[in-house]
Parts: sequence; structure tokens; C-alpha cells
Amino acid sequence: REEPDLGPDHVPSLLVALTPIVLPVVLIAGRTASAALKVTGPLTVPVTLLGDPNVALLLSAVFALWMVKRACGWSLRDLGTFSEDAIASAGSIILITAAGGAYGGLLTRAGVGTALADLATTLNL
Repeated sequence: REEPDLGPDHVPSLLVALTPIVLPVVLIAGRTASAALKVTGPLTVPVTLLGDPNVALLLSAVFALWMVKRACGWSLRDLGTFSEDAIASAGSIILITAAGGAYGGLLTRAGVGTALADLATTLNL
């Protein structure tokens, strides 16, 4: 799908355009501040949930997609078609990164680093 030619009527305001960037920063900072100040109360759970980096970035991405959908006047099907290639490319990168992180965690929990350090000490390396 080709990118739409958006006129000045379809361009979002500066505040709306900056929201996908600022939103996760504010949510994560709120969670960090809440934890540092050891705040308790009814808002602790929602602040902790929304301030989780994964949730905050997901909310930001959803908002950005909604903003594109609204600015272009697209249906959800049009938006899906437009973003399909990007999501497919990102999926393989995320999969490889997650697999590497899981493998690193497995090696750490198995004590491979300690075993190699002991072996190096034994061999006077």
C-alpha cells in the first residue's frame, strides 16, 4: 500500500504527534518514582502495571497506530495491510533477540560462567 498524501488538515498537532514518544517515558517514570518513594494506596497496582516497560511501549504503539488510522481515514483492515510488512520484519528480530536473552539466562542459571572461570583458574589461564 502506498503512503497517503496527507494535507495540512490531516496532520496531527504537535502534542498528539509527541504523545507516542512521551507516554512511555511518563508511565515508566511514574512507576519508578512510585517504587522509589514506596507509595502505597489504591493507585499502586495500576501505576505499577502501566509503568511496566512492555505495557508502556505497547500502549504507545497502539496509540501511534490509532493516530495513523485516524489521520489517514483508514479502516482497521487498511491499517493492518499498511503495517503488515513492518510487523513481519520486527517479529523475526524480536524472536532472535528473545532467544539470545533466554539462552544467556539459561547459561547464567546453569553456572556455566562459574565453571569456565574455575576451569581457567585450574589451568592457570
